[in-house]
Amino acid sequence: MIKLGLSLVAFASTQFVTCHASPNVLPLRRRSNHGALLNVTGADLYNIFDTEVTIGNQTFVVQVDTGSSDLWVLQDGWQCINGTTNSEIPQADCTFGNATYKPSPTLEIIEDGYFGVVYGAGNALGALAYEDVTLGGITVQQQIIGLVNSTFDTGSGIDAGVMGFGYPVLTMAHFGSKFADNDSQALLLNRTTYDPIFTRMWKQGLVEPWFSLALERPSPDDEVVGTGGYLGLGELASVSYDTDSWAVKPVEVTNGIPGAFTNNTQEITEWTLSVDGVFWAPADNVSNSSVATSSTPGFGSNSTAFQAVVDSGQPLNLLPPEIIDEVHALFDPPVYYDATSRVYVASCDSKPPRLGIQLAGRVFWHKPEDLIMSVGDGSCSSALYPTGSSSLGVSFNFLGDAFLRNVLAVFDFGNDEMRFASRSDGGGVSLPETSNVGVSNSLNSKPKGSDLANYYQIYARYQQSGFWVVRVVRQAMADIVVGEKALSGEWVRISVKCFEITDRMIMSFEGRSCNIADGEGKLIPNGKLGPEDGQTTREVEGRLQMLCNESVGEV
Repeated sequence: MIKLGLSLVAFASTQFVTCHASPNVLPLRRRSNHGALLNVTGADLYNIFDTEVTIGNQTFVVQVDTGSSDLWVLQDGWQCINGTTNSEIPQADCTFGNATYKPSPTLEIIEDGYFGVVYGAGNALGALAYEDVTLGGITVQQQIIGLVNSTFDTGSGIDAGVMGFGYPVLTMAHFGSKFADNDSQALLLNRTTYDPIFTRMWKQGLVEPWFSLALERPSPDDEVVGTGGYLGLGELASVSYDTDSWAVKPVEVTNGIPGAFTNNTQEITEWTLSVDGVFWAPADNVSNSSVATSSTPGFGSNSTAFQAVVDSGQPLNLLPPEIIDEVHALFDPPVYYDATSRVYVASCDSKPPRLGIQLAGRVFWHKPEDLIMSVGDGSCSSALYPTGSSSLGVSFNFLGDAFLRNVLAVFDFGNDEMRFASRSDGGGVSLPETSNVGVSNSLNSKPKGSDLANYYQIYARYQQSGFWVVRVVRQAMADIVVGEKALSGEWVRISVKCFEITDRMIMSFEGRSCNIADGEGKLIPNGKLGPEDGQTTREVEGRLQMLCNESVGEV
């Protein structure tokens, strides 16, 4: 059976009232360089990825889910619920581990509240509580959690709950009258948000405001459970990757969410980005050590951009049907849909095609084996499904584990962006030959006149220590290229984040000529970019401005 992930396909309106923590919440502190690197376990045939978290005085295995935001674990006496009919079924039909939460001295039940999170396949309900939570050796006191007594089957066989790494707007605490367990709309429309565990960590200065994720594929000996990768809290996951392949994508407001679910505000809800294009080619025409090109026989592409949610709780890539149909036809033998099981059946020994996802001027290719997933009993499914409508009547595309196995992914709350680098053991990376997008790894490139509209991104200069020295994001370039008139003499603001740079290094960046137009430009510091209090280095966050001295023509 395929579990289609935990994604919160219903994006709720909220009262936007933060749950007030009890008085012993840790105070805000200056950011430190402390971070943590956690092991991730691949479970349920590597369709679910788990890690350990300590809640109170117990350690639990929980699913790592970037598509939701709440942290919850099972409590004693929990009930297994059929997610479709909402009827109780035997507890053994929910494939969780054996651990359940037992009250600790630091537990504080929120008497007038209750927990109710809505997922795409069912709801998880229970008590709302404050409890001390430790993740990767980092403790947050009196974190709001859910103690679940009723849930559908989200288990991996070893875990006892879910830990969401999404934005606070998707958290689901409730106060007042309790709704019917299956009333998803009421749960979505009447909820109160709070800061989830990782948000509390970075706001208290315990970690930097970003995390990284590197997911593994199973080895031949790891059929059900095995080493699943790494989760880095303010640290890069320790995997080998192509340092020149970084692509930066801003997190976007997800299109199509009914206004009632966000109080008619434009707000980031999920880790949503724009996919700039998709490429594919038959497997027989591409060696495993190379990537497809426009000259590859059978090469196909779709250059229509679309939004997608990057979701570690979703084993599949859910993409527009017109793309899925083309790619499924290139499997050898082809994938077919079984209406009874509602599964896109693939032969376990079939040859999948090559598939590439274009993000910010880079095409990230999948290893062929990542396009097939085992569903048990010796049968397999495609890891690619067409996007369908959710219970809200809205379609959402997803880049799930099939994609994430091929990249080192960074999810950055501080800058509302995601960064991706090609894994050395992934499917490879290339530039899109069929695109007119220009790409540069240098701050000294010179697009001219109308060519500026094709200058898609200035790529980041990256320090091996894992910190960004100078990062110029794609959205800032969009500020330059969007418009009807030339930028003659105008100030152009570009977001930059610098870590521990010396005064000499600052001067070198100040003096660098960007040359983004026919005329010369220069970087001018705006904010405190120099050392303070006699220190030679410090963490710096600032903004730079670029002055274009000459007209660059209409774009």
